[in-house]
Amino acid sequence: DGEGGARGEAGPCGAGGGGGAGVATGGIGGHEYRGSFIAGVSEVAGQDILFVSVGVFELSRGLPVLANEMRRRGHRVQVVVPKQSLSIARVTYGFDIPLVGVGDGLSPENLLQNWVGKTSALSPVIGVLLPTSEFALPLAEDMMRDMIHLGQLPVEFNPDIVVADRLAYAAFDYADLIGKPLIVNHPGLVGSAPFEVEDGEPPPKGNLVHGASERTKKFLVRVSLLPSFMRINKRRWELKLPVHRGYGDVLGRRITLYNSHPHALDSPSSLSSSSIQTGPLISQSAMPLLESQMDALDSLRPGSALFNIGLTFLFRHDLDELAEEIERAKIDSWWLFYPKSYIPSVNTSFLADITQSPRILSHPNIGVAVVPCSLDAVLESLFYGKPVVCISVLEEHLEVARRLEETGAGLGVRRVMGNSRSLGSLVVSGIRKVTRDQDHFTNARLMAESLRMNDGVREAGDVIEAALVSGIEHLIPRSRALPLHQELSVDIYATYASIAIVIAALLRFATTVLLEFTKSSARYLSGRLPKFAPKVPSPLFLDKPFLGPSIADQPLDLWKTHQD
Repeated sequence: DGEGGARGEAGPCGAGGGGGAGVATGGIGGHEYRGSFIAGVSEVAGQDILFVSVGVFELSRGLPVLANEMRRRGHRVQVVVPKQSLSIARVTYGFDIPLVGVGDGLSPENLLQNWVGKTSALSPVIGVLLPTSEFALPLAEDMMRDMIHLGQLPVEFNPDIVVADRLAYAAFDYADLIGKPLIVNHPGLVGSAPFEVEDGEPPPKGNLVHGASERTKKFLVRVSLLPSFMRINKRRWELKLPVHRGYGDVLGRRITLYNSHPHALDSPSSLSSSSIQTGPLISQSAMPLLESQMDALDSLRPGSALFNIGLTFLFRHDLDELAEEIERAKIDSWWLFYPKSYIPSVNTSFLADITQSPRILSHPNIGVAVVPCSLDAVLESLFYGKPVVCISVLEEHLEVARRLEETGAGLGVRRVMGNSRSLGSLVVSGIRKVTRDQDHFTNARLMAESLRMNDGVREAGDVIEAALVSGIEHLIPRSRALPLHQELSVDIYATYASIAIVIAALLRFATTVLLEFTKSSARYLSGRLPKFAPKVPSPLFLDKPFLGPSIADQPLDLWKTHQD
């Protein structure tokens, strides 16, 4: 942190309130960068940074914070989102950041609802594969058709680096297409997605198959991802880009920013040089509240609940059921919604936009926050010292809920298919348990102090500028560093060869069965065929000597009778 002037205090990124300068350090892969910030402007300002988002707030809520941080540092910022997400992006990124909509019109929200609907009824393994096959790849193919040209970008904008969501696969290929470094923002725990499993790091429980070794679990997930992996290579082949040999190449020459902290839900991990735990990307600025909203907040009883859910992970009937149960339990509540999202018919007097959440969370009358069990949503509530009741919908949410309960700063609830208890009753029970136990409030305040000591926004900004200065060419794809026996288990060429061998074996088996069936049918239908007729050798056994009698040895009259 920089020191302020004579009487100024240290501001964000070291900009002193009294005019002082600050110094920040960042390093990737052993390369250290020291950048000085004067009045919030970096010494390497003026670079063009392209942000690519999937457009779903709950899956990319840290990216708007990072985009505004880089713009504040003096860089030129351009954001690319799906066309269907332009309206919400204008609110979350701010109206002063240029936005470009790409794609033919696939709705990320509809894709996500399809993903969530299928995940709730499938096994854990399938649940972690669907984000790739049902959400990321269709959206990437839709966006990439326009991103190849990006004719809507300003002429003077030439990206020096690409920053993308972890599921924005279109940005991965686009960065290779223009030959620029890639930084991926990952709003989750280390190892919380199949592609992000670090070599040597065991994946969290609940993500993969139980009862098998960690190496077997990784192998099963990667084998199951082969169809999606081949679709990625097909698109790269059409773009005349080198195909990915292994899963390390899918990660590519990139930096992954995990929005987690070793002392906040996540645990210390021995990450590679291209993976960095920056801490949560949480905005401390928000849209001001209206006077009527402030009066409504002041009128709430202490310990009221804040519902920051929206329609991202829950369906409309879930929200209606939840709102009715909250009203029946007479719990004072405040609801946050996304723009143009569905609003339940009850408690509509206490509503606010999602961009106003920091001001509402900091209000003393808000006692508990009800959010999905996504890491960034949980950390945002803990950042303001509020205990959390989180709702698990996806498989990766289960690990966040488990670690939240271990800290004693909240509870996790999950509606199980076939359970007689409704989601609303589970949430009401969780709220009452949290508000009756003061230890939850104490632990939440301790977590808030830990999170505030680690400025994830500044750390992530330093990493981006370090990549602009020193590049990331020294980063080696993980598949090149694996031992041969491990590399071949996920090598795409070995996979293609194995598939070809299996197909050849199946064809050989099918041919053999067909020939034997044909011979049996011919013998059955040809009842007049003499018993001493010559046996026709099978073409599959040409190496064996022909033992049947020759035609010349047969009586001529018998052959003539047979022909008649």
